Amino acid sequence: MEMCPLQYYPTTRTIPTQHRPRERVGHREVCYYGGGSRSTRREPPGHSVETDKPERYQKIDLQVKVGDNFDQPRPSKKCTMGVFEKKSCFVIAGASRGLGRSMAISFAKKARRESVMILLSRDMKALKEVETEIKSSCQDVKVVVSEFDQGDLDEKKFSNIFENIFKENNLSIDNFEQAVIVHNAGTLGDNSKYVKDLVNVSELNTHFGVNVTGNILLNSACLNFFTQEKFAHRYVINISSLTAVKAFKSFSLYCTVKAARDMFYKVMTEEEPTIRVLSYAPGPCETDMQIKCRENTSDPEVKQMFESLYKEGNVLECDASIKKLVQILETDTFVSGAHIDYYDV
Repeated sequence: MEMCPLQYYPTTRTIPTQHRPRERVGHREVCYYGGGSRSTRREPPGHSVETDKPERYQKIDLQVKVGDNFDQPRPSKKCTMGVFEKKSCFVIAGASRGLGRSMAISFAKKARRESVMILLSRDMKALKEVETEIKSSCQDVKVVVSEFDQGDLDEKKFSNIFENIFKENNLSIDNFEQAVIVHNAGTLGDNSKYVKDLVNVSELNTHFGVNVTGNILLNSACLNFFTQEKFAHRYVINISSLTAVKAFKSFSLYCTVKAARDMFYKVMTEEEPTIRVLSYAPGPCETDMQIKCRENTSDPEVKQMFESLYKEGNVLECDASIKKLVQILETDTFVSGAHIDYYDV
């Protein structure tokens, strides 16, 4: 159940005072986005900007102001080793297809010898196929697959999930230097409805149960099992989306849960400063969810955006996006709690 189908789309932002040179104050920074590229130049106030960029490039005017308040994620001490250099226990929820499958295979190839990949999904058949592919190319990494439904909100299933997995597979928590948890499981929701049409209580409860409540319960189970006393190094990766920070018509349900999850992990960063936390927005990847966006979106303008992305060849392969995520984790210099988009790297 892969997340984040939406394209990196232009938004207006203000540059924090502490992050920009003094001489830029009072000027405009004009950025052009399109096709995954970006160019920037500085212009004085009132200057008329002309460009020969193709029409698909969107011009964004970033007005610089002095003294703005910006909520910055808590800085985290820079690690001296990348994520994949330590003997690790990886947990990937939603690992059977799309982005989750790509992460499972890519992480396994990068993982240190004798690391363990714990893969969770509702679809055991697809999960077994991922297991087979990993084992064929990564003999030094152990793979464990477990059927898991994030929408089945039984507290006991969440609280005992890792204890059961470790016991059934003869794993010892003392054998690992770090834990890496990836929250990728989730659903799109009904993108055929506008806000005024959301009246079905059962559908709403199901959507928020899978994407928010279930995610929180799984995260708590991870933190309570992979404790700071046992693991000096812990990482939590939330697969996010542009929709967490930008509204799209007829995507109210998806936008809401993605924003909620981003904020949840920002709060966790404040409460758990020893955990490295990242919300990664993978860009518009070719997944089952992306297909639903092209076919089922009710808003004509947003639907046209998805169709154009596909026709113009701007939809990403999952492997390309996960390659960027691997880069981020290997360098390990991100600010804990940050939201980083594929196109930011």
